[in-house]
Amino acid sequence: MADPPTNLFAERVAQLPYAAVICTTTNGRIVYASRAATDYFATALQVSEPVGKTTVEMGLWPSNADRLRALEQARKANAPLPRVPRNAHGALAAELFSGQSVTLDGNEYPISTLVDISDAGTAEAELADALDRLERAQSLAKIGDFVTELNEQFNGSAEAMRVLGFEPKAATATTKELFRQFHPDDKAMIARAVADLLPAGSFAIEHRLAPELGERWVYTQATVETRDGKPFVRGTVQDITERKREEEERARLNAKMQEAQKLESLGLLSGGIAHDFNNLLAGIMGNADFALMEANVPPAIEKRLQDIINASKRAADLTRQLLAYSGKGRFVIEPTNLSTTIDEMASLLDVTISKSHTLSFFLEDDIPAVEADRTQLRQVIMNLIINASEAISHNHGTLSLTTGTQMCDAEYLATSDLTGELPPGHYAFFEISDNGDGMDAETIGKIYDPFFSTKFTGRGLGMAAVHGIIRGHGGAIKVYSELGRGTTFKVFLPVVDAEAVVHEPSTADQQRWTGSGGILVVDDEASIRDFATSVLTRYGYDVFVAADGVQGLDVYRARRREIVLVLLDLTMPNADGQQTFAKLRALDPNVRAILMSGYNEQDATQHFVGKRLAGFLPKPFLVSDLMNAVSEALDPANDHQEM
Repeated sequence: MADPPTNLFAERVAQLPYAAVICTTTNGRIVYASRAATDYFATALQVSEPVGKTTVEMGLWPSNADRLRALEQARKANAPLPRVPRNAHGALAAELFSGQSVTLDGNEYPISTLVDISDAGTAEAELADALDRLERAQSLAKIGDFVTELNEQFNGSAEAMRVLGFEPKAATATTKELFRQFHPDDKAMIARAVADLLPAGSFAIEHRLAPELGERWVYTQATVETRDGKPFVRGTVQDITERKREEEERARLNAKMQEAQKLESLGLLSGGIAHDFNNLLAGIMGNADFALMEANVPPAIEKRLQDIINASKRAADLTRQLLAYSGKGRFVIEPTNLSTTIDEMASLLDVTISKSHTLSFFLEDDIPAVEADRTQLRQVIMNLIINASEAISHNHGTLSLTTGTQMCDAEYLATSDLTGELPPGHYAFFEISDNGDGMDAETIGKIYDPFFSTKFTGRGLGMAAVHGIIRGHGGAIKVYSELGRGTTFKVFLPVVDAEAVVHEPSTADQQRWTGSGGILVVDDEASIRDFATSVLTRYGYDVFVAADGVQGLDVYRARRREIVLVLLDLTMPNADGQQTFAKLRALDPNVRAILMSGYNEQDATQHFVGKRLAGFLPKPFLVSDLMNAVSEALDPANDHQEM
């Protein structure tokens, strides 16, 4: 069938208020195009003659089926329909059905108008791009926005839904579903925050999500309004889980820093007290010991002198605990095997615990050595075993002592009870467990406080000394305990690539004590000078004394040819031991000097390494300690062993 002449269409559509008008057959072939429509096709689509082409060919529709569906909808609605998709040529145009048609020779030709929507399309593209960038920005910031009517539907951005733990594709939820996402302990707070602001106001709260969603925190800011009598909430929700973790980590580090500062302050105090106390004990214990060596001492007097010595030894033990608490209690540091050390203590530990309790040992044979002071390690083990036994209130107590090695990473070490950061690596450990009453978190937080005790009264430094010793050894302690389920203390010490030192028992040889020559005693404590003078004189030495380093140098200059050994205190007024020793060596590079101190050997001698000290004598000391140190320092066989 031939198309009717175009002038017939022009006459029929001339009265329509459209500029760019086309008439088509039902299959979309254009049979008429007004001048404005022809011009649009020419400029926008580069088609000079549209008549005869279909709208699908022109790119206005994906297919004729789509076009026919739109035409049918337009007829039913008796109104123009919205625009069609972007055409194939990149321009934006819409064929809007007018709802009218031209009927010629019994054939219907729908009338449409063309609308250039390029600007609208550009705006839509820009809006889509802006929304995409907003969504990406929200994702990076972990913050989303939402709107909701209370007790109605909750509408959130993609990021808001993700932050709140919904499925990625979810865009809406009921308020009942929303509240299920919140932590049970925080729901009341959230509801109260909203209710307190009705009918209008703003709030900002931090709260948790439900436990099944993980340990997650969110920060919600919202404005509450009332619309048509209904509460309406608009706001933002942000994932602050990482921030909360960082805050917790900072709080943990601050607590550790405060603990370190407290321990450092108490350590300085306790270390100073221990030093001064040792000086006093040296005179008391030494003179009592020397008095016992006198001939014909009455038994009653002998007993009292022995009581003085025993009391002085107990006091010396207390000063060692003070030094241990201060972290400065290491006296003899050497490669030590933990399993061997504990095995040597086994029989002593067995008789230390209650007879109704059982102690089992699980000691690893091939265990690397650690740098440690054996005496102080024994003190730690003894304290922990006694505490474990006393923590068991029933008659079926079991204790175990285990040794082994473990690779510890930084994260694991950071959760231990220590005051500094330890390097990751291999650590040897001993672990003491009991099936006693256990401890709650509050008690665990106090166990290292000086004189704290779960007994009826404090018993001394106890665990504070344990903590100080292990801290001084560069180690760590882990505590596991629950009420009614017992306690485990696990002590870590860094391993060393060295063979453990094996100690053979030795006895003092009093025959070596007798000697000759002059010995200079330099100490600001008169009781120590008097005690040393009495003992050394008894064993054949000529003794010269000085109350400080300045006097000591004067005496040495005057008696240099007579003096074979100097006993030199570390802490003195005017000139201390380090300064005095340096000047003595300037006078005589071959001078022999024994350093005396109430501090431990490691701290006392750290500035003398490689400077040829002849020995170290810790205060307080007995006659045998003094004379053994003098004999070893003057023994020609030990010349090459000077410090």
